Amino acid sequence: MTTDDRDGATRIADERRRVLESEGFDLAHDLSYKRGELVYAGLSYLKEAVDMDGIFSWPFPTEWWKPSDDPVRNLEKAGQFIAAEIDRILAARAEERSSGPMHAFVGYDANPGICRVCGGVQVMPGVSSCHRVRGVDA
Repeated sequence: MTTDDRDGATRIADERRRVLESEGFDLAHDLSYKRGELVYAGLSYLKEAVDMDGIFSWPFPTEWWKPSDDPVRNLEKAGQFIAAEIDRILAARAEERSSGPMHAFVGYDANPGICRVCGGVQVMPGVSSCHRVRGVDA
């Protein structure tokens, strides 16, 4: 199979491999992103693939923004970012399972918090309906 004959999934996997090997943005690096940055980066390249200006949703320094005139190339880059986000989520889940309950409740005063990890409700401090307490995965 020549380079030009690669299917979409192979092109995305090849781009992911290139980023890991050449750019040095590995899983340890990607775990630092907690606010959807990888998804927004993928969205930026998706927008470019359909002739929309993706720079407005780009979450990283502008010198890292390198869209192509080729929509297929932009889709490869978008797919790579989506794959990176999937890997990040799966690694975070595995870390959570191995280290026990990790809740990130957001609330104030007497109001119950919502767990950022699974969306469970904190009934009172130390008591929640989170998946970790119920014993099921999110």
